[in-house]
Amino acid sequence: MTRFLGRATLLACLAAPVAAQPHPTWFFTSGGSNTNPIVLGSITSAGVVSTIMPVTSLPANVYGQNGTLEYDDDTFAMTMISKVMNASVFRVDSVGQILQTIQVDGTNPQQGGGFSYGITQNQDGELVVILGNGGGSSAAVLAIDATSTVRTLHTGTPLVAPTAIATDIDTGAYAVYDSRTRTVYRLAPDGSSITAVTSLASTVTSSGYQLTQDIRSGDFLLGAGVSNVGAIMRIGQAGGSTTVSVAGWAVYGAHPDRASRPTPTAIYSSARPYGFYTADLQTGAVTTINANLPTTSFPSIFAPRELTTVKTGNGRWDVRLRCRGEAGNGYAIALALSGARPGFTLPDGRHLCFNADKLTTLSLDGTLASVFTNNIGTLNAFDRAIATLDVSALPGVTGSGARLFIQAITQNPAAPLTIQTVPDAVAITL
Repeated sequence: MTRFLGRATLLACLAAPVAAQPHPTWFFTSGGSNTNPIVLGSITSAGVVSTIMPVTSLPANVYGQNGTLEYDDDTFAMTMISKVMNASVFRVDSVGQILQTIQVDGTNPQQGGGFSYGITQNQDGELVVILGNGGGSSAAVLAIDATSTVRTLHTGTPLVAPTAIATDIDTGAYAVYDSRTRTVYRLAPDGSSITAVTSLASTVTSSGYQLTQDIRSGDFLLGAGVSNVGAIMRIGQAGGSTTVSVAGWAVYGAHPDRASRPTPTAIYSSARPYGFYTADLQTGAVTTINANLPTTSFPSIFAPRELTTVKTGNGRWDVRLRCRGEAGNGYAIALALSGARPGFTLPDGRHLCFNADKLTTLSLDGTLASVFTNNIGTLNAFDRAIATLDVSALPGVTGSGARLFIQAITQNPAAPLTIQTVPDAVAITL
């Protein structure tokens, strides 16, 4: 990556100012109510809230839960709770219209079967969703592919009442939080095994709405409350947890900001006061974004999906890049086999969770042009680019289990170091 940028450029900019580069806009879900008619909305770093989907767009007696953006960075996927409708996932367009309702459980919703909770996206572009326990159905983790076909990854014990899920960049496995057992579990990418990672202390009252990963440390973040004080629990990949105390009575959703920020930072939603804040994950220092929101829950907050992967066949992936408002900017997408940490820090303070290695050079100098295409170029008029990785014809690569890390940058001559944006890295298993 540094070779592509040019070592002379980096050395010439040692005195460049620190570029914090937070996300300018975030998205959130809400249960929706008479006092808060927003089910899906956005909030800017200046605290301006906008409605994407009002509560009136949902079927009657259905309430929003968690959400995420799909790989196209335009379509939202949102879970729900209801006692009149079977558990489903709604696909919603950028103006709040429901495009598709995907039923994920056939249990009688009047007996508690209408609960879908946490949601994440895996390395193949599939949605992975938590199914709540109720009405005779078992708690489950389900995957939804591009054709909207639902398959079960895991059902039943040790899960009792799971509510939140995240995808681990290092392994592709899932971290699943169960609010009844107060335990975080590790579920294999194919669902073949599930093991306990850590359990929370009895003093922690966890909301358990959203689980996310801080790729800079590898820790998972879970909103909680400790003795009526808001907290973000940092849960290690190998177990154990630490508490970051923050403002508010309890934390609903918490999501790390771009890992490129010089200081690891999370955006979170809280109760009492109801609002959105940023928290320094090292010191716990809090900055208010908007603390004047209606009394309601905000189960999840999430960022634009700038860099994603979508499996298109055996040994083939699209690598999709979208940086909003950057049409015409240059971009580069690089590969590495050496992991996300410790990564490296640019002279202006921005951090890349990406260990550049020999493969990085090969992916940028054209040596891999036969298998990795369109990874250097210009974002189109819609702020997008799609690179293609096709290793299907390479003996011993497909199915090798190697973990391949992918990092992108966009370029603008007027930006510090000429680097406009550093999206968070992603990874796939070959």
